[in-house]
Amino acid sequence: MYHVKHLDSNEVHYQFYEEKMLVNSQRTLEVQQHLRNAIAENELYLVLQPQFSLDDSQALCGAEVLLRWQSKKLGLVSPAEFIPIAEKSGLILTISAWVLEQSCRLIKQLQEQFSNFPRVSVNLSGDEISVGLAKRINTQLTAFGLSSQSIMLEITEAQLVKFNDQVTSEIDQLRRQGVRISLDDFGTGYSSMSYLSSLRFDEIKIDRTFITKISTDKKILLLVKAIVSMAQALECKIVVEGVETTEELDCLTNMGIDVLQGYLFGKPMPCEKLVAHLNSGKYKILESSFNI
Repeated sequence: MYHVKHLDSNEVHYQFYEEKMLVNSQRTLEVQQHLRNAIAENELYLVLQPQFSLDDSQALCGAEVLLRWQSKKLGLVSPAEFIPIAEKSGLILTISAWVLEQSCRLIKQLQEQFSNFPRVSVNLSGDEISVGLAKRINTQLTAFGLSSQSIMLEITEAQLVKFNDQVTSEIDQLRRQGVRISLDDFGTGYSSMSYLSSLRFDEIKIDRTFITKISTDKKILLLVKAIVSMAQALECKIVVEGVETTEELDCLTNMGIDVLQGYLFGKPMPCEKLVAHLNSGKYKILESSFNI
């Protein structure tokens, strides 16, 4: 019954019992139990995935904070597994508060070493987008002495369906404070295009699912071009995530895309490794990267 309920569909379904359902339930319970102590046990940590400008310099113009969990009991647990469990159990609010604080700490550390370090993107959970969000963000930025331009907040397209007038007001307030807002995973959710007209985004991130077949599927290529044209018309910057091959890069070049992110340019890495790449000259920071 619960398996059918979690299908998130208005259609009628039926499901015969399968043993793997019990295994999945036991795994979910196990993950949830250990996740409750993950912060106290110092098992959660952050990595940064660099972002690069799609121009002749291909210089560093940003970075995205990504959450990781190395459990003492379960080993390395994928975010794709533990984040949904955290959201359903209510643990996500505690984890998100920790992520925001630690992200601001990382940003402060990077800016102390590189005064021109570009803004860093931080993902917001669906439950975190609520009344009081602007105040919470401002409190953390003030605590670490950071300007509002230091951070970009990412909201997934699927989260848009949860928005109401109060949440929209919070996002507008954040933008007035100078915090930029990114629409993440564009093209994978079920939101109406009307959200793009009622909410102002500074950046649209094209999801990896579009990129995997862009060099072999003409329809996908046309869809990406259409998204880019739409984003440009809305005066949004365009970021493509998940770029892994030179064939994908060739398709994206000269399309009007602003920023690239993916394994082809840099995998998620600890802050110390990113600093080492900058000190060695492997990465160079783009001038005026706050404008990207």
